[in-house]
Order: sequence, then C-alpha cells, then structure tokens
Amino acid sequence: MRLLVACIPALVLTSCAPPPANLEFSEAAALVFREFQHEDPGWVARGLRELEREIYLSMDVDNASAVTRAVSPDQLTDEDVAGVEHPNLPLDRNIAVAVGAPSKYDVGPLSELPLMPDQLPFEPGSPDHYDRTFTEGADCWADRGCEFLITSNELTKDNAAISPITYTLPKEYRWVDLNLSEPTEGGAPSSNDGDPRWAIAARTWTTQREGNEEGDSIEQSYTVELWVPRDGNGFVRTDEDVNVDGGTWTGDSTGGGTLRMMAIWSQSIIVSIAADDDTIAAVTRGGIDDIFQTVEDWMDENRPL
Repeated sequence: MRLLVACIPALVLTSCAPPPANLEFSEAAALVFREFQHEDPGWVARGLRELEREIYLSMDVDNASAVTRAVSPDQLTDEDVAGVEHPNLPLDRNIAVAVGAPSKYDVGPLSELPLMPDQLPFEPGSPDHYDRTFTEGADCWADRGCEFLITSNELTKDNAAISPITYTLPKEYRWVDLNLSEPTEGGAPSSNDGDPRWAIAARTWTTQREGNEEGDSIEQSYTVELWVPRDGNGFVRTDEDVNVDGGTWTGDSTGGGTLRMMAIWSQSIIVSIAADDDTIAAVTRGGIDDIFQTVEDWMDENRPL
C-alpha cells in the first residue's frame, strides 16, 4: 500500500488458518471481500477491526482534503475474488484507491439508506438512473433481524470522465459485531458475551465487462465499504502508535459519529480523454469523496441531528 499524494483535481468462503496479527490495510480489505459471506462473522469482524486501526494510522480522516484521506491498496488476488462471478481479466490491471471520511451521523441512521429503492440521492456518479431491488433482507435489515441485505442495482454511470454506461451491479451489506472473538479454523464459532459494537460492511463487483458505443468501458471493478462507529470503543491512540510516513494527525475512534471508508479496485477504458493511471486514480478518489459528501448533505436535509 502507498499513500496517494498526487493532488489532481477530481473530474467528477473458506479459510485455512486465522489471519496473522496486525494485518496491513490491503490484507484487511482483501479479507473482508474474500470472507464476506463466511458463516462465521468473526472473519469479517477481524478484517473490520484491522481496517479501523489502519485507516486511522494511514489517513488523516478528519482533514477536509480527500488527498490526505486516501491510500492506494495492493491488488486483490484470484483467491480474493474466487467466490463471486467476475470478468476473466488479470487483476493487476486494476487501479486501486481507498478513501476514508467521517460522518457526524451514527451507524444506525446511516443503515437505513441502503433500503431505499431509489439510490439517486446518494450516487452523484449516476445522476439519472440508479434503481435498487432486494433479493434478501429488506424486511429485517433495519432492526438487525438478519445479518445480510442483498441487492441488485441497475444504474447508468455518467460523469465528466466517462460517457454513459448502463449495467447491473450486485451489492451486499452485512451487519458485523466488532466485539466478536477472534476467528479460528475448525474451532468454536466466534462469540461475544458482552455488549455488541455494531458496524456495517459492504461489497460490490461487476460480473462482466460493461461498455458503450463510444468505446468507453468498465472492464472490471471490486469494492469494499465500511461504516464503523466512532464511539471510543475501537482504536484509541497511545504513545506507541505511529502514523504512516510520519504523519502528525491524531484521529481515532473517539471522534463521534461514524468512520466511513470505500476501497475500489477497477479497470476502465476511457477513450474521450487522455487519462494516465494517476489521473484515473484522482477521478476515482474524487468520485468516492463526492459520495460521502452527498450522503452527508442528504442526511443534513432529511435526517438532521
């Protein structure tokens, strides 16, 4: 993983052993994608706990600039994506970008937004078309009566960098208790005898190459998202914690509200602009941050504190 430091204006289920201690950001993000549907939620809880720590140590999450809240994860592997239908393309062609951001709203109110069939208010990169249908969990997600919310989304990606592309995108959400015990292979399932600490994980992916008549295309794409409470019960800094590259930021789980993060590994062909990898990374970074800000603005207007 490397820090994204280029400042370019944005154009718009199986496991063999417990993961090693102190996963790096890329390892934890891959773990969440790979083990998302694991019958023992402790695997996803482990990945989210590691990501929470790594986000605070590698991103200045409370800074206004998305550049300081972004990193470039390592590539996913064939093993990481083997559990989902996906294009048969080399994964090392993807450009990987992850952005974190705070929300002043708690996880509970934010958890209601995935239940809206019309996702246009939250998807500025698809300004005219983003329709959601539900295949599992719509009747029990809101009160955590079920772990999973499984959706299918028909949308048209359309922004300053890419001409319209219409496609179908699966998206899965999962409630995760971050206080579950460590997962073990072949042992007892993860458990928690105390108070839960509820977070949400999500993943999306493209099942096939999607393009348009202009020659633009989304060759492949994989996404991991999280919503983790900033309740003071997660990562709290000590004098031994050191930020990536000697950064001096001080954010941790005591900030209030929710920590959000989205990591995208994607390969696109854009014929209309001369776009190198750094430019595409900047466009992706800006697009992620636009989603965060759009959600915050919608909450301010419709679910104010």
